[in-house]
Amino acid sequence: NIKGGNIQVASIAMAISPFAHGFMSLLGGRVLDRYSRKKKFLPFYFFTIRQLAGAIYILLMAFVILPWHLYLLQAVYGMIGGLTLPATPLLQNKLMDKNKEGEEWGISQAIFFIAGGIGAIIAGVLIGHFGFRALFFASSLLFFAASIASFKTMRTYKAQQSAKT
Repeated sequence: NIKGGNIQVASIAMAISPFAHGFMSLLGGRVLDRYSRKKKFLPFYFFTIRQLAGAIYILLMAFVILPWHLYLLQAVYGMIGGLTLPATPLLQNKLMDKNKEGEEWGISQAIFFIAGGIGAIIAGVLIGHFGFRALFFASSLLFFAASIASFKTMRTYKAQQSAKT
């Protein structure tokens, strides 16, 4: 439903986010290395910001009507996503059980890919019955729920760390 939208607009939009993501990941990794020693919960904040950005991004996709809207949205989401992405593996490495890293990475990857497959099926059904906007709204709600879960996990982890000291 993008005015003037075509395959060229779609391909440019699809390229913007990965470029922004890639360049900003370099910065995000450096920021986390520099500041997460002093602020040990910084990766949790980055992770939660990433979840919230995903929710807002998907919601705003429902309202894109011009190519430049799409380009701008892709650029901003790519920059935020890239800046915050290094927090995910950093947190996973911090929270993994010793001598079970392979198993836990396997579980993480299994969940990621199985959920992606299930999501693709559900997305197809939603789009087929209700259109893309319904998919954007439903996905945004799921991302907001993930943000809340992320925030609660951070609070629980903080409480556990405080109890240890």
